[in-house]
Amino acid sequence: MGWQNKIDRLILKEIDSASNHSDRKEELGTLVQDYLRMNPSRSESFFALGYAERSAGVMLEAYPVEELEEESRLWHLFGRTLAKPSRSARRSSSSDEEGEEASEEPAEPDYGPLLQDPRIAKNLLPILLKQSLASGNLEDSVKTLESVLSSGAPDEETAELLRSTLSEILRRAERPREKLETSTVLGLLQRCMALPGFDGLPAEIRAPFHRTLGKLEQHVENYDGAADQFRTALEIAGDGHTLASVLHFDLAACLLRIRGVPDLEPDPDRGDVDQAMTHLDEATSDAKRASFNAYFARGVLRFEKGNYEEAAGDFRAAQERIEMYRNPLPVTLARIRYFLAVSLLRGGKPEDQEEAVRHLEKAMDRVRPDAAAIEELMPLLESEHKRTATRVLGRIDVSQVTDPALTIAVGKYYQRLGDAENALKVAELALEKMEDINLRREALLLELRAFNMLGERENAQDALYDLRDVCYQSGDLAFWEEVVFDRDLVGQALDRVRVLGEQAELLGRLDGREEERFGILREIAKSYLDRAEPHWKVIGLNVLKEAASSNPNEFEKDLEEAQGRINADVPAFDRAVADKCREAIGRNPTILVVGGDDHQDRREDDLDALASEWGLDAEWWATDYVNPDRVEEKLKDHLTSRQPDGLLILHWNRNSLVQDVRKLCRSYRVPTRFSYYVGQEALRHGVGELLDAAATQFGESNAAGA
Repeated sequence: MGWQNKIDRLILKEIDSASNHSDRKEELGTLVQDYLRMNPSRSESFFALGYAERSAGVMLEAYPVEELEEESRLWHLFGRTLAKPSRSARRSSSSDEEGEEASEEPAEPDYGPLLQDPRIAKNLLPILLKQSLASGNLEDSVKTLESVLSSGAPDEETAELLRSTLSEILRRAERPREKLETSTVLGLLQRCMALPGFDGLPAEIRAPFHRTLGKLEQHVENYDGAADQFRTALEIAGDGHTLASVLHFDLAACLLRIRGVPDLEPDPDRGDVDQAMTHLDEATSDAKRASFNAYFARGVLRFEKGNYEEAAGDFRAAQERIEMYRNPLPVTLARIRYFLAVSLLRGGKPEDQEEAVRHLEKAMDRVRPDAAAIEELMPLLESEHKRTATRVLGRIDVSQVTDPALTIAVGKYYQRLGDAENALKVAELALEKMEDINLRREALLLELRAFNMLGERENAQDALYDLRDVCYQSGDLAFWEEVVFDRDLVGQALDRVRVLGEQAELLGRLDGREEERFGILREIAKSYLDRAEPHWKVIGLNVLKEAASSNPNEFEKDLEEAQGRINADVPAFDRAVADKCREAIGRNPTILVVGGDDHQDRREDDLDALASEWGLDAEWWATDYVNPDRVEEKLKDHLTSRQPDGLLILHWNRNSLVQDVRKLCRSYRVPTRFSYYVGQEALRHGVGELLDAAATQFGESNAAGA
């Protein structure tokens, strides 16, 4: 300690040496007493008395504490405060009086009286600061400084201690171990700056205090107050100081109304940035001292204005600066690489593309671009850099994308890259979230393509029928036309005849498309006429008959050729077949027709008219394209409760349902027929075959019973 002379140090050394030897207690007492008598008016000497009392249990009757002068008594208390009681002293004090509890030193001494004496306070300051800083209690550290410096400006030695302590307080205030309220830290720093002697400290101490105050104001978005503190810090430090670059960046951030680099994103609609750019130019004027934040910020401002070559230069400089650190901030480094990559890609120079891809690959470890960025990046990557494009897509959290159109765009990019599974996931997510019918149409098309890519025929059918329903509901027949005439889309989901049937039905709803529809009907008829089995040929013939009934000039020749190809006579059914069936079963026959939905021109009136003409009980069920199991379950209940005499399955039903229904009806011995339904002729023929089959089956049953 600065107040000690050689004799003081020797006496204290002797006290420490004898403190753990009870047999030297008397000798030590004599030594201390002789020391005090050498200069009884020297207050500092009484430090040794207090130190010996607590360390070695030495008590001198000649110097009772209550009779000491005020200054001497403070030095005596100072000695007792700094001393550590020895084991022998503790044992001695604990056995002074039998049955009396040993007195204990307070865990935390009261330093208040000691701090009243400037000389003692000066020597106690390092100890108290060390204790308060060790505990992380910044409040106590500031209080100690305020108490010690309350009498005025510090001397040179205390000023140096003030300097080091304030540096430590500042460091801890910027990164507190425990989360402190901004207002609390702000108050502590302001009290530090109000201490006597603060204004005389070097610029490298004072300027950071103003910057930290500014950062706290900036954190609560008081940008004008923060800018004032940054300007003050810059005035103190000067433009040549290492802190100048950082302060110029801080001022630019306040002008941009951001708290820091993490808040900075390109904004093409940002207003005037000339003042901010001036500060950023100053911040980067000395490349050796420039802040990587300044380079990055200037790069973003240039990027958003379309100056991609200059922006790339700034991002490269920012990368070089941040990589000089031992542990560069990984997220910030990734953002720098990302914007550098996009700048190079937008720049369009062929020689820069490989570098851009390398930076983008590394950035994807940390950066999660939004879907809007994907719309820009993917066209630049998907043709030449599919691996990188896939990684970029994989970094998007599609569940967090709020724009449904962007969600679908992500799915389409997956699809174009050949990743059907992820495309399907995106489509299903979109369908869960979207109510808008037009967006659902896009999502269903994405789902259809994905199922086709995966070879899942049944699921592709579901998606296709869902898509058709959406198109018919919205009235967007042009969209449905694009789909149904695209072989790549419908070829996996439907067989050729079903595709032609959907095309024919669509064209029948469109004006001026009759010629195309006639051509498709011919193709449908031909596909059935070319089959070997007679009943399929009859279906083809009926298609032409129905077409010829409404357009004889168009189909007369086709019908004649078809009839010539069919050697066997094709029965022409009339009421007689119904009468025959009625006579065989003893009641009016019942016929069930399954096929078509609300969007198709089913012409159910044809069935009602036929039932009235022939004396039948007939019912028409709409099919369910998306959930065909519902039709099958309903039919099971129907067959059990009131069995029909025949079931006519129309071509609108799915192949799998047709097969399942036929198998089910065989178990109930109900005749079934399949028909490509285009009008009354096909319906008449199909119902006629069912009535004939039912009469024959009932007659055979009666004959077997007899």
